[in-house]
Order: sequence, then structure tokens, then C-alpha cells
Amino acid sequence: MKPGAVVRACPRSLEGKTVAVLGYGNQGRAQAQCMRDSGVSVIVGARKRGRSFREAERDGFPVMPIGEAVRRADAACVLISDMAQGKVFRDEILPSLKPGKTLYFSHGFNVAFGIVKPPKGVDVILVAPKATGSRLREAYLNGENVPLFVSVWQDATGNAGATAEAFARALGPAKGARKAFRCTFAQEAVANVFGEQAVTLGGAMQIAKAGFETMVERGIPPELAYHECVAVTKLVVDLLYARGLKGTVFGVSETAAYGGLSRGKRVVGEAVKKEMREIFSEIEDGRFAEEWLSEHARGGKRFREMKRAESRHPLEAAHRKAGKKS
Repeated sequence: MKPGAVVRACPRSLEGKTVAVLGYGNQGRAQAQCMRDSGVSVIVGARKRGRSFREAERDGFPVMPIGEAVRRADAACVLISDMAQGKVFRDEILPSLKPGKTLYFSHGFNVAFGIVKPPKGVDVILVAPKATGSRLREAYLNGENVPLFVSVWQDATGNAGATAEAFARALGPAKGARKAFRCTFAQEAVANVFGEQAVTLGGAMQIAKAGFETMVERGIPPELAYHECVAVTKLVVDLLYARGLKGTVFGVSETAAYGGLSRGKRVVGEAVKKEMREIFSEIEDGRFAEEWLSEHARGGKRFREMKRAESRHPLEAAHRKAGKKS
């Protein structure tokens, strides 16, 4: 699609407004392009001479330093990485904010946990696509739905809710039902971080590793163990997403369904749920945010060590050997 080509009318609440997308990473690039294709006037704020700055220029956007973009815009979309947001907000965004402007976030983390403290007089909204930036862009171009969660933290003008809905329309498909759901900043932040830690990343990886280790210890070839613990898991998760619980248990073999229903709770039982509740509490009361901020401030040595250790697990070798052949 030609840069700047409008594929549909601008949402009414954004007509005549200039929107600054701050940060041009995976999410920033996708949102900026979708907004522009929806008729929104978009500029990009990025670090001068950085990779993102050059990429935004190649994509045809007016690009400038973050502070200047905020000064020129009616709404500033803060799509900078979580760990950089606090400092960038204090040093570059806050000095350029004027009453009546809109601060837009796509993750509630920094606002919900007090890392970013928006001033009075500005609207503060959340529009959170539950998809990677690349998937959001793909869905937009194909006219598909991506679930969007919207929220208002501060309504200084009386129009914050309408503005959030307008942004959701600008990111959604031109045709078909628009999936926009309401939540609070804290609910989005806690749910997102908890899901990553206990289910989609931390939990899923630990289950896969435990199953893989058990199989290999009992003599199953690593390539076969990898297939059953990773490749088949993807098939089942895709089925769960497409058809729900009922469609899943009726959509697999009866042996698989009976075994999963009769044994699954022995794997994920009350002890696991107890740990999940504790993890949820650590996130909800800010302990995790404090721990993560401290780790980042110390240079992330422990974090790097954990990533290196994960990369050395035997499951990784099986992935390289069997995964590339599947």
C-alpha cells in the first residue's frame, strides 16, 4: 500500500487532530500505519539518528524528536518499551504536555504501577490490542478482528472515552464487527503480566520442559518428546482458541480427551493454583514491578543469566533438530 493512502474515513473524534506515535518498534510501526490508513494525521517521535527514526522516515512519516512531536500533536501515543517509558516520560514527554492534550498507552503497566504520573489537565486513555504489532497490521489489511481493550484513566476534557473509542476504530478492520472491550488500566496491566508469567510464557514453557524431561528420562527420543510437548501443544492451543473447551474435548481423539480430562488436574492442581494466586498478588500489589525495575536498574545481570540458562536446555537442541524438519 502506498504510504499515506487513506483506505477509509477518519473517525470523527480524530478529525483535524495530529497524533504523535512515540516509539517506532513492533507496536508503534503497526499502529502508526493503521492510523494513517484510517485517515488520521500521524507524526512519529523517535530518538534522533536511531534505527526507528530512519525506518519511520522510509515509511513516509514526518519524524522528529519526541519532545517536538508531543508539542505539535493533540494526542501522544506512548508506545516506547515499558522499561524506557518512565525516564522518557519525565525528560521528554512531560515538559511538552499542555492541558487538553491526550496521553495514549497500549499497556497499563507504567501508569497502573505509578512509574508514569500523568499531570492533571490531560486525558489519559488506554487502547490495548491483544496482538503483536505485526499481527495487528496483518489483521487490519485483511479486514480481520483483533481484540482491543479500552480504558480511561483521566478524563480532563469530558471527551476521553470518545477519543479512546475513535482510536480503537482507527486500529480495527474497515468492515465487520469491532471487538473493543472495557477494563481499567490496572486490570489490563495485571492480567497481561500475570498471563505472561503463569500461563502463556512462564507456565507453558515450564510445562513443556517438565514433560520433555520426563519423556527423555524414560527413554523417549528427544525429537519425539519435542514433538509431543511443543508441536502438538500448538495444535491443541489453536483448537482451543478456535473452538473453545467444548470444541477441543470433542475435537480430539477419545483417548486424548479421556486422558487429558482424567489426568490434567493432577498436573495443574491446587498446589499450582496456590502459586498462581501468590504470583497474582505479587503483581497486583506492585512487588513484581519493583523487583523488575530494580533488576533493570542494576543492569539486568540476573535476567541475562536466566535467558542464557533457558537457551541451554536440552529442549532447545531438540527444537533445532526436530523443529526445523516439521
